[in-house]
Amino acid sequence: MPQIGVISRVMTQPYACPSRKSRPATAAQPGPLAFLCMQTTLSAMFARLIDTHCATLPGAVAEQPFGPDTQVWKIGGRMFAAHTRGANGVSVKCADGATAQRLIQTRKAISAPYLKRGGWVMFLWENTRPEELRWRLTDSYMIVRSGLPCERQAELPPPPPIRGRAAGA
Repeated sequence: MPQIGVISRVMTQPYACPSRKSRPATAAQPGPLAFLCMQTTLSAMFARLIDTHCATLPGAVAEQPFGPDTQVWKIGGRMFAAHTRGANGVSVKCADGATAQRLIQTRKAISAPYLKRGGWVMFLWENTRPEELRWRLTDSYMIVRSGLPCERQAELPPPPPIRGRAAGA
């Protein structure tokens, strides 16, 4: 997984998208198709990271209720993460609305499209390191899981061990 600095350096270098026939961009000014292709590649790379991590969470299930371009991750039938092919981020649930507002005000996240209420935010690929995304996904999973009825929680496999930050930070 490339680091953020590497990605920004790559975005200023010449790049021709292998899937499109276009003129190669110059080093000083990448062409719009080159930028679009790099953005699509970045989106696919982070989507793979999200899907791989969510698949390791006990009882997490991937669904596509809004069509093949939208991947929704659920625990006990309730959504804890969602991303769309070609989009620029992943939507996750926060502990509460105040936490979501704090993340938005400090520009760590933006308001999640179509999920304006209930403490949902979107973490953008270009602003969020992979380890931060993994932590945010696990935190969202634990928040949604803890809100399930006791009977449904009892049916699920044991949750992963909690490491690092406190919930909602």
